[in-house]
Formats: sequence, C-alpha cells, structure tokens
Amino acid sequence: MRAPYVRFLALPAVTMVAACSGSNTAGSAAAPAPKVAVAAPTPKAFEYVPSASQYRFTSAAKVTQSIMGQSNDFETSAMRLVSVTIARAAADTLSLNIVLDSITIVAAMGMTPPGVEKLAGARFAAKVSPAGTVYSASGPSEAELPLAAAMTDEMGRMLPRIKGILALGASWTDTVADKPKQGGMSLDRQVISHYTVAGDSTVGGEAAWKIARDLTGTASGSGAPQGQNVVFESTSTGKGLIVISKRGVLLGGESEEVMTAKATLTANSMEIGIKTTTTTKVQKVK
Repeated sequence: MRAPYVRFLALPAVTMVAACSGSNTAGSAAAPAPKVAVAAPTPKAFEYVPSASQYRFTSAAKVTQSIMGQSNDFETSAMRLVSVTIARAAADTLSLNIVLDSITIVAAMGMTPPGVEKLAGARFAAKVSPAGTVYSASGPSEAELPLAAAMTDEMGRMLPRIKGILALGASWTDTVADKPKQGGMSLDRQVISHYTVAGDSTVGGEAAWKIARDLTGTASGSGAPQGQNVVFESTSTGKGLIVISKRGVLLGGESEEVMTAKATLTANSMEIGIKTTTTTKVQKVK
C-alpha cells in the first residue's frame, strides 16, 4: 500500500520608487517631489493553475512475505501514462479530469494480472482545492472495472498537497487521515508528511521549486480479500523529492517508501508478515 502519493511562486519584495519632475518657471526650478515608496505586493500562497499535461508514473516494488518461519521474495512493477486536465470550477475549487492512456503491470513471477488489458481509456474525476486538498474523487465502479475502481483514490490524489507560501527554506507538516478501500479491505489510514523547500531549479525552461518530503504512516482495518477474512495493520516511512513550477504546475518527482505490515487470517489466527520497498518516479511528458 502506498501513502498518498509538490510548488508555487513566492513573489520577492519589490520597492518601487516614483519621482515627479518639477516644472520650470521663469528664473527658478521647483524642488523635486519627495520619493514615495510603494508597498510591495503581498506574496500569495501556492496554487495550482489550470493546465493540460501528460505524466508517466513508473514504480517498482520488492516484497518479502513471511509465513510460519518461511520467507518468499518477489518483485512487481508498473507503468502508467496519464493525461490530466485542470480547470477552475470556483474560486476555491479546481476540477481534474484524468484519463489513463496506457498501463502495464508486472506482478509476481512476471505475470500480468487479469483485467489489466481493459484499463486503458479509464476516466477519473476529482475536485480539489487550489493547493491540492482533495474534496472528492470518482471513477469506474467495481462492477465496471474492478482494477480501475481500486485506483480512484490514488488518481484523485495525484497532485501533491502544498500549504502556504513557497520560499527557499520554507517548511511545513501536513497530516492526512482517511478511510480508503484497498485490496478488498476497509482501512483507517493516517500519513504525516514534513515538507521543506530544498532549492530551486529550471526544468524544461520553467523556473521550479524542489520540495523534499519525509513521511510516516499507519494503517489498520479488515476485509475479505480473496474470500478470506483478514485483519490488517501496517506502518510506513518514506522520503522523496517533488518538483513544481513556480507558476503552479507539477513537473515531476521521485520517492521511496518502506512499509512493514501484518495480516492475520481470522479463521486460524495465522499471521503473514509483509515488507514492501517501493520506488516511484513521476515524469511530465508534455
């Protein structure tokens, strides 16, 4: 399980000086008017701007499962190409229209999960604040596309949530608590992220901020994946770097997250230990 899955323009203080020239009269010149300082514009909190972009998300996971003293290691990977159109729906709301252009998934033993071939073209929608806080997200139903339905929460959270005014060295802590459904289980999840504006750069000709992120997370819940009643709990830590243009567009990012979990089968109290290390990269394609 991945914790949800960064940017803005800080306007420098500017002092403008206006001078009025005097008019000449016969034999003398008027004294120049005093210089008047004009108040600097107030820096604005970061906001995403309306835009149309396409992103490539690539991820790779190394998983170790432990059952009754025996361990099993395997790897998985995925690549998604996603088009996103952002429009302003209201002063405090942005609408996201998201299309899954293509996807590949390689599961354990190199297998492709059944149903992946039906995902291309799946559409999602979300309402978020200008800073990226999710108000709502929607996508295909379980009856239509079960795999796509499981992606709705993650798709809705694709824009990193940014708080306050971005400037070099600025930092803040953000806590997200929600109740997602994943893998047939209903979870209570909390993710605490600490962000620091680590530097600035130029990416594709755009001035950008580099924002470092450190996170800790917990999740717990229960469900019946594959028809077996399970109680689940996990902790996670992670770090990453997000790149956001100063005009308000996500340009990319990368992260690594380590999750340690325990799943208990209620029928026989068997415990399954799970450790997953996931690396993710986001690239703006166009």
